[in-house]
Amino acid sequence: MEGLKVLILFCMILSISAFGKGMGVKADPRAEPLKKEIPIIAYDVCLRAVESSFHQSNEIRKTSVKLHEDQLADMVENLCEPSEKEGKWIRALEIVLSDETETKSRQKELLVVEHKGEYGKCGRECETIAAACRKSLDNDLLDLSEALYKQKPSALAKLQSKFCKKQKKNKKPVPNDFKRKDEKFNAMSEDDIKLEDMQKSMQKSRLGGTMYHRDDFAGMDFSSMDEDMLGDMGQ
Repeated sequence: MEGLKVLILFCMILSISAFGKGMGVKADPRAEPLKKEIPIIAYDVCLRAVESSFHQSNEIRKTSVKLHEDQLADMVENLCEPSEKEGKWIRALEIVLSDETETKSRQKELLVVEHKGEYGKCGRECETIAAACRKSLDNDLLDLSEALYKQKPSALAKLQSKFCKKQKKNKKPVPNDFKRKDEKFNAMSEDDIKLEDMQKSMQKSRLGGTMYHRDDFAGMDFSSMDEDMLGDMGQ
């Protein structure tokens, strides 16, 4: 019940805020990507992007009575946008500087993209991965959607080989004097994700306001909200 109250109040606040601002939408500023890291991680990101598109296309197949290529084109269009559901996979990744044993006496530093197993807030590393995704696939989105439409269920490796070949060839090594400040991965709770998804939906409907966090509602008194009112709004 408490979770329902939070979501309902969230909707009310956003709607009131939106109407008060003339139905304007205020988007949170996006973090700046780390440009020097993009060519280093582009190949790894390309592999993960194609993999995500492959799995998403299979899900669309399962839930569609008849698959249309436009469905896959729409999905691929947002594949590199972490704020969209199709690009949400980006927000479960982080960039890590690690060591790989090249010889018995030499360690080689690698900049790798690792899966965290949960979604996080989109900071500079997230935007860097998104930028690397766009750099890798922006010119191939139409071809990718067509390939996904025609692909067989076991064709992932072939798709990755085809669409990430250029990134593999042009992959940049980590410079010897490379230094970076690691960004903390800020995991999101299920409540945070639900609130953000609702915010996004309302923005698309021109009802959005500023971004809220579930902590913004902590301590608010819901006692004045009639139970019948809550029940009607929750239907």
